[in-house]
Amino acid sequence: MLLHSPRSAAFGEPELRLMHALCQQASRPLKRVLWYHQQEEARNRLEQMLTDLPTGLALFDRQGVLLQANPAWLHIWRLNGDTATQAVQRLDDLLALLAPRLPIQMHWLTFISRA
Repeated sequence: MLLHSPRSAAFGEPELRLMHALCQQASRPLKRVLWYHQQEEARNRLEQMLTDLPTGLALFDRQGVLLQANPAWLHIWRLNGDTATQAVQRLDDLLALLAPRLPIQMHWLTFISRA
C-alpha cells in the first residue's frame, strides 16, 4: 500500500543518508556496552562456579603470586580469607606456613625437593 502525502517527501536523500550515518555511529557504543555486559556475566558465572566448587583451587601466576583461591582451598589449608590475602602473597609463603604442620619438622625447601 502506498500512501500519498505532502509529508512523504519531507526528507530527501541527503537527510536519509545523515540519519543512516547517525544510527550506525550510535550502534557502536551500544554494541560495546552489550559486549561488556556479556563479559561481566561470564566473569560472574565463573566466579560463582569457583566459589561453589568442592575441590580446592588456587591460581598462582608464573612468579608464584597468589591471584585467587576458592573457599575449599582455604579450608583445606586451614586459612581464612584474610590470612590468605595477607600471609600468602606467594607460593613460598604458603609453604612456610605448612612447614610447621609436617610430621617431622623440616625446612620447606627439603619438603619441596622431595615432592
